[in-house]
Amino acid sequence: MERVGLRLRYCLPLLVCFFRCLHTSQGTVNYFLHFMFCFIFCLIWRGNSDQQSHANDKIISVVIGYNKVRIFSNKGLYRESSDEMWMMNIVEETFSYLNISKINSAEVQNNGECAFACLNEPMCFSYNLEASASKTGTRVCELLPSDKYNNSDKVIISQKFHHYSIQTPCSRGPCQNYGICVPQYEKNSYVCVCKIGFEGKDCERVIKHCEKDSCLNGNSSQWLLCHRASTHGWAVSTFHTSCDHRPNTVTIIKNGQYVFGGYTDIAWDSSGSYGNTSNAFIFSLRNEEELHPFKSIIKAPQYAIYKHLVYGPTFGNAWDIYISDNANSNSYSFAYLRTYEAPKETQDPTTILSGASHFSPDDWEVFYLG
Repeated sequence: MERVGLRLRYCLPLLVCFFRCLHTSQGTVNYFLHFMFCFIFCLIWRGNSDQQSHANDKIISVVIGYNKVRIFSNKGLYRESSDEMWMMNIVEETFSYLNISKINSAEVQNNGECAFACLNEPMCFSYNLEASASKTGTRVCELLPSDKYNNSDKVIISQKFHHYSIQTPCSRGPCQNYGICVPQYEKNSYVCVCKIGFEGKDCERVIKHCEKDSCLNGNSSQWLLCHRASTHGWAVSTFHTSCDHRPNTVTIIKNGQYVFGGYTDIAWDSSGSYGNTSNAFIFSLRNEEELHPFKSIIKAPQYAIYKHLVYGPTFGNAWDIYISDNANSNSYSFAYLRTYEAPKETQDPTTILSGASHFSPDDWEVFYLG
């Protein structure tokens, strides 16, 4: 029979709770209850850690905040208010580096300090940590606003850094048929973005188009979703992975009560160049000035769309519609009719589409004609 022992790396929260009990308990009963909560938490912590172990991954658990003892489900990330306990399970990938823009960079003494910094930063979802300490005993810690799942093409081999990401079901590779796994950390869940021809939670089913009415009626085209920010993730790299090289796309953007977007018959890509077409247009279904739904025609076809790796759907010359990376967490996205013709009755082309020139959308999605 295996003997279950309480190890220091599993029971650090127990020790902290124990000393807090000594400081705060008033009476034997309170002391005993505090200690039992801590003890039970440690056992569950130890059990979860054992279950999360993988052959090639090192799982590190980080906890802050001890004003209340909480028992967690098996989540990779748990953030609440400052008077609660926060938790993050981290997967270590040695000599790997996620090469994306940083939130910030700092000198730290050890991995724990870097992990705590990430847990305290709401925008942090992974970090790079220098593998070896400098002569002063510090290491470079880089906090990152995204993860390897949304930026799989940006993970490189490094002799200088280790990469740490939040544990997620995506670690198991659940998406089949080359589907892309997008983690949902707070729900301890994931969404698979399926390649063309597949569907299902894990992209496990082959789509049989000709069993659908449209094929039987002789019409083989239909509008298919390739990206929805609220479902598949707000990183524009996910949009490019799913929607690039597909002609005939419609982008729909929702900002508060306003709904607008654009159509282009030429495909998106990551070339950093404009796309030339006279068939593109911008539309508004509900707008700031309460005009009837309208369609804005392109005035300079050579600037119909702008295609760039770090930009979402972008229409016009510098730009009539621009969706930023992680647009739900910043106000860099904007809408300003200039390359596309605004209705004659428009009072302010800088605000008519979204209510403000700069905005943070509630959602945006792209469909393609398949």
